[in-house]
Amino acid sequence: MSAARNTKFSTHLALTTDIVLGLPNSKEYVHEIDSTIFDLRKGQVDVTTVVWARTPPEQGIYIVNQFSLSTADKLLLVANDANCMRRLPEDYEGQGPLLPNVLAYLNGHGCIMSVDEDRKGAIVGGFVYQGKAYGWKEYKVHLHFGEGMRFSTWTMPPPRTLVSFEGIWEGVAEDDGLIKASVCRIATIDTAPQALLLALGIGTSAATNKAAHLRQLRAKAAVASPPPPTTPKDTVSPVPVHDGQQANMPDSTPTPAPKAVLRQPSPSPAPRSKRVRTE
Repeated sequence: MSAARNTKFSTHLALTTDIVLGLPNSKEYVHEIDSTIFDLRKGQVDVTTVVWARTPPEQGIYIVNQFSLSTADKLLLVANDANCMRRLPEDYEGQGPLLPNVLAYLNGHGCIMSVDEDRKGAIVGGFVYQGKAYGWKEYKVHLHFGEGMRFSTWTMPPPRTLVSFEGIWEGVAEDDGLIKASVCRIATIDTAPQALLLALGIGTSAATNKAAHLRQLRAKAAVASPPPPTTPKDTVSPVPVHDGQQANMPDSTPTPAPKAVLRQPSPSPAPRSKRVRTE
């Protein structure tokens, strides 16, 4: 789902890792590049990297820092600035050193959409702005606490909660295609705003103020109690009977006034000249 460009959300998702850039598909100054990143399980994940620059970057291995990431249609990385990426040299002092892959590191703000049964994992979603060409794009990530004593007593916040999180990319699930990440840090911010909940398709948010709470209570009361039956206005009350005979009472229904008959005015006679008597 893609939100309107003029809508602003307090959510984002960024990725920091090393990436292999391939052949670019350039259109003016926007370059879409087929790329590959490596997860914690040493698996390869294909992504599309978008860089705005005068010339497309050369093929090779780069270290990217805080690239915005969305998962709506595909895994899309957008560089905020070409200076946020550095190319690694192929050799160093005549040798070809093999450095270990940098773990893909995620950080951002999002809304808890659903929580697992054991409350050790949750799906976090939100929107990230990826420039004028793409606007606001949706993302979803499955976060979970790793095994160990550090997070043994930790549980995920309830749904519809706005959180800040950091995690290590472990891979992409085969069943639902969501990014799996182990939590390094998570903090509760506040209840997610209603606009964000509606955009994510979660539903109407809970009442957070007194007026909304009163409206909610009145709506529930109106549904629970049916309206009282009303008596028709044209119902005629029965006439009381005395000594087995019905009293002669006028009908309660008012008699309509007779309609006035409109008559055309008769024409006035023409004036006659008076005769003068002569003697």
